[in-house]
This record gives sequence, C-alpha cells and structure tokens, in this order.
Amino acid sequence: MHDRTTARFPNKHESPNVLTYPPVAAKLYLVDGMSHIYRAYHAIPPLTNAEGLPTNAVYGFVNMLRKLIKEEEPDYLGVAIDLFGPT
Repeated sequence: MHDRTTARFPNKHESPNVLTYPPVAAKLYLVDGMSHIYRAYHAIPPLTNAEGLPTNAVYGFVNMLRKLIKEEEPDYLGVAIDLFGPT
C-alpha cells in the first residue's frame, strides 16, 4: 500500500487522462454501534443529566468515536445501530 502523502493530482500542464499518482486506498471504518454503546454503558461510572437520565453510554460512545477519528483518521466512517425488536 502506498503512503497517502505520495499521491498527487496532475497539474494543469499534464493530460488529465494520464495517471500520474499511485492509487491510494481510502480508509473505511465500520463500527458496531450497539456493541460500543453497551461497552460504554458498563465501563463508565453512572453519569446522569439534570433530569436523572443516564448519560454514561452516550458520553463513552462519543469519546470512543472521537478517539477512533483522532488516532486512525479515517476517510469514511459508518456506525451501524440495531433496530429495536427481536433480531
């Protein structure tokens, strides 16, 4: 796999039909949202908002996504969340 910094686009003097840069694969991350939410809910001490609703799962989930984005710098990121009901 080529280093992402080696890719370049043709300049205005080069033919646009000539491939002048090595192909670069995009980084795609798919996250199992329900797994991360479950993990965050049980890993973080109970946190609640002013109305008493638990917020530790949301807090942990968002922090996990932020860490993934910061450390891995994905080009694309998808999060799959299960539907309510039987699976």
